[in-house]
Order: sequence, then structure tokens, then C-alpha cells
Amino acid sequence: MITRDGTFITTASEDQDPSVKVFVCESSFQRLRGLLGREELLSEMLFWIRPCSSVHTCFMRVAIDLAYLDKHQNILKLVSGLRPWKFSGCVGASSVLELAEGAVGKLGLSIGDSFRCEN
Repeated sequence: MITRDGTFITTASEDQDPSVKVFVCESSFQRLRGLLGREELLSEMLFWIRPCSSVHTCFMRVAIDLAYLDKHQNILKLVSGLRPWKFSGCVGASSVLELAEGAVGKLGLSIGDSFRCEN
């Protein structure tokens, strides 16, 4: 969900109707794995990988969208449809959101939007 002030808000709470389910990847194993080996990425989920400033899609079966965030969770760069066996990076990024292909457009994300995850 995008609010009027340009903030991208998500919730992973079970008792609410979540706009997006967020999986936080902070350990070395979680960051390495990300979306690897996942058969299907639903449009209602995203992986927040932190810290992270570059992504690869080696061994993946589907294209993904990316949103690179700075240390204040503002979107620095958007990548749509990164195909398998490709690489992407963003100078100054401290984390990245991995989303299903097409999610950047569906959610109406723009550079400068803020990401906030609420429980």
C-alpha cells in the first residue's frame, strides 16, 4: 500500500488484512538464499534483504523486481523483470526488496518513496 505521503507501508500481521507479507532476511544464510529454490513468488510477498547492495538471480527460475533502499528505507533504484542469471547493484543501498515480477508497477513504487514495515 502506498500512502499519500509516498510511504510504502506493509504489514505481516496475521490479524490484519496484509497488503504485502514481508520476510526479513538478515542472517548470512537467509541473505544468500533470498528467493533461491522457491517455486513460486506470490505478488503479496516480498523479501527484505539487509544489509545488501547487490543481487544475483543465478539458479533462479523466474524474473524478479527489485527496490534498493538507503539507510532510511527510501527507494534509491527500481529494477523490473531481472531475468535469471543476471546481476544488479546500487551504490549507496543498504538493503533491497525482492518482489515478484511486475510488483513494482502493481504497487506503484517510485524512486524516493519510503518503505515502512509495520507489525
